Amino acid sequence: MKVKKIIIYTLAVVTVVLLNVSFGTAQNYISVKIVSDEMAMIELKNSDPVAGLQFTLNVQDGIAFESFQKEGRFAEESWFVSANNKNDTTLNVIAINSHLDPLPPGNGAIAKIYFKKDVQFPSNLIQFRLSNVILSDKNGNSIPVDLQPTNNHSPNSNQTSGNLYGLQNYPNPFNPITTITYKIEKTSRVQIAIYDMLGKVLRSLCDEIQPEGYHSIRWNSTNSQNQEVASGTYIYRLLVDGNATTKTLLLEK
Repeated sequence: MKVKKIIIYTLAVVTVVLLNVSFGTAQNYISVKIVSDEMAMIELKNSDPVAGLQFTLNVQDGIAFESFQKEGRFAEESWFVSANNKNDTTLNVIAINSHLDPLPPGNGAIAKIYFKKDVQFPSNLIQFRLSNVILSDKNGNSIPVDLQPTNNHSPNSNQTSGNLYGLQNYPNPFNPITTITYKIEKTSRVQIAIYDMLGKVLRSLCDEIQPEGYHSIRWNSTNSQNQEVASGTYIYRLLVDGNATTKTLLLEK
């Protein structure tokens, strides 16, 4: 009987310990939120006190980093922040609290990044990628951190519904030619381009003034150098007098 009581007591103690470990696990996240076509915010959610942070931020060609400034939770003078552009598309950032006064648990913006995109680059295709992220406490010890998916939706984007112009392509999937069809309500400047999934322009199919009505154009799965592209998913974008809509197409060889 005593043995049974000891076993029950031991199991109870182990259960309490496991529960404490489970619920005591730290939750630290860093993410990028695009606010406009020119600015993004770095946000940090931490359950551990943070005294140091470093990370690398990359963006695809067609976007260029311009400036970086500490913001919100890093706004105090005790936070020393260094941001160095390795090139237009790579930014290395180091932030240290000079008083070793850790940032308490919380959630919010820590920095603001200004960037510039090519005029023809679709706002909804902007992609930021965080890497080499390290959090540390006041003793220099590393703190576990997770990367949150980047919010790449820009509220200032002029992207509209894919059905606004009856935009579609057929066949889809296709090999090697597909026809893109659309309708415009009035005489307008029409631009159509093909992009890869990283937002790089592969080929411009149309850039001209067109009358109202139904129109179509073909893509033969080649880039601007008339080289055949690989099988995969691509994006096509229709821009009519500044209003844009995008869809995907699938090339299967």
